[in-house]
Amino acid sequence: MGKHERDWAEEAEMSVTDGLNGLPVTDYIQRIVTAIQNKIAVDNPNDPLVRAEWSGGNNYKDPGDVHVILASGRRERVELKMSKTGGSGTAKNLGAKTFYKSVSKNILPYLEFEESYKLQRYALVESLIGRKLNTATDYGNELRKFPRKGNVHTQIADITKPGQMAYAQYAAKELNNYLTEVNSLVGRILNVTGAEAPKQDISYCVVQHFETEYQTVEFYNFADMDRTIAKIEASGQSIKFYNANGKDVIRFSVHWKNICQGGATACFNVFIGNAFIK
Repeated sequence: MGKHERDWAEEAEMSVTDGLNGLPVTDYIQRIVTAIQNKIAVDNPNDPLVRAEWSGGNNYKDPGDVHVILASGRRERVELKMSKTGGSGTAKNLGAKTFYKSVSKNILPYLEFEESYKLQRYALVESLIGRKLNTATDYGNELRKFPRKGNVHTQIADITKPGQMAYAQYAAKELNNYLTEVNSLVGRILNVTGAEAPKQDISYCVVQHFETEYQTVEFYNFADMDRTIAKIEASGQSIKFYNANGKDVIRFSVHWKNICQGGATACFNVFIGNAFIK
């Protein structure tokens, strides 16, 4: 999600919080507010909603864009996935060391894997500014001076893309050796706990066609789907995690979230796959 999209989505999240706190909001926001209120009431029949807080969803140890506090003091977490089209949004934005940290130390982090591509990016920028780059911050600062979506940014993205695809292939192959750890990671990403009686620990509120006459509000429960990963395969810059029925449960996309692809802050965008679609 780009900065522009993030801006309007955050504004909408804050407006939903306002609505849950009884403040006046637009009709489109009120539809979302009412849907959340109804779900909270059904899930907690004897524990009414008292107030709501906007968290921004930036703390993955305490997830959810909106936290609803009940009379008992219990906190219900709501993750808002908002799209102005028919998409269901990104499930998570995770760090480039995710596989190294959460699956196996034998899997190289993305930035270590693509060091040769970094050298090519630096060489291009150094040829344009006439000096050596000192640090990653120096590189980012110089790159920002070039026009957004201009020729230099395009060249940087072109240098970076083969490395993104190569890492997807590499990571997919390595991840197949650690399916137990992979399944633990997937459970944490989807916020599903419990093997015997799996439970969704967060409400995923998916809003499609936001602010149009076709706006819909749905709640996704990933505890109901076959989310056990049986194999991992690469496709372009994506790493797809499949269940035994050949449905992809989640998809990691090798991504850079600032300046341009290859610019600053390598990460993974994580999307919900088609295994959830009935």
